[in-house]
Amino acid sequence: MAYEYRGKEIVSELVINQNCKGVGKIKQSQIITVQCERCNNKKQVNYYGHVTNRLKSLSTEYNCHTCTASILTSNRNKNNKGKHIEEILGSEKGKLFRDNKRKYATENNIKNYFKSKAGLSWEELYGKEKADSMKQHHKNICKLKPMYGIDNYQFGKPAHKLSGKGTKGYYKGTYFRSLMEVSFIINYLEKNNLKFENGELKKYSFKYVHNGRSRNYFCDFVVDDTFYEIKPKSLHDTIQNIDKWEAAQSWCKSNNKIFKVFSEKDYEQLSQNTIDSLIQENKLILI
Repeated sequence: MAYEYRGKEIVSELVINQNCKGVGKIKQSQIITVQCERCNNKKQVNYYGHVTNRLKSLSTEYNCHTCTASILTSNRNKNNKGKHIEEILGSEKGKLFRDNKRKYATENNIKNYFKSKAGLSWEELYGKEKADSMKQHHKNICKLKPMYGIDNYQFGKPAHKLSGKGTKGYYKGTYFRSLMEVSFIINYLEKNNLKFENGELKKYSFKYVHNGRSRNYFCDFVVDDTFYEIKPKSLHDTIQNIDKWEAAQSWCKSNNKIFKVFSEKDYEQLSQNTIDSLIQENKLILI
């Protein structure tokens, strides 16, 4: 009966052996074309070997090796989500895996490599031709057409409070987007009795140009005539930040204002114990 299997994934004609009597007249040695039900790609396989394997799992759809591997990888990632590498591989293999990763990162200077790429546009990373090709590809697969500059409905408006990265929350009702910012509020602004305003307001926007497009930049805090930007030291030399800060410096110079950029080295950062205490006192709320 195995020779008579005619699964729906078989898209080529089967050769019949007319000299064979009874059942099983399909030639077992022929090469047939099958089609993956997931990606619709076609490939040629040996009919007998294909039937032997398929009869073990007729309840599942037919997938090529690539799609099967993709499904297995996806399922494995879902099952392992949130687990430490030691939980997945075991303590000994997990430790060995981490040690090998650290050794590779050290030998290849991975940390500085990614620092050197931070903030660069696709044109700067890959060249204009490849960047244009990548942008066109993303436009084709994107459900919403990306809009830039004045065509973007968000143009001229402050960033959404949940945008960006880092630990977000409220300190005495003041919103912050990173622990660096809340450390700046407590250990610099409050320490020096400075009354401040949130720089993420439309009236404090700076216009600048990056990659030929007009954009808006908002600093983090405003104290009287001084604008403060809080940014990790590792991001101070990125091209986009340089464009932002040059525009801010130019505007401030023309309007008798001051623009300052602070890093984590310019003031004391909150310790974990201090953060825990502020949370217990309901002065600090993390979201």
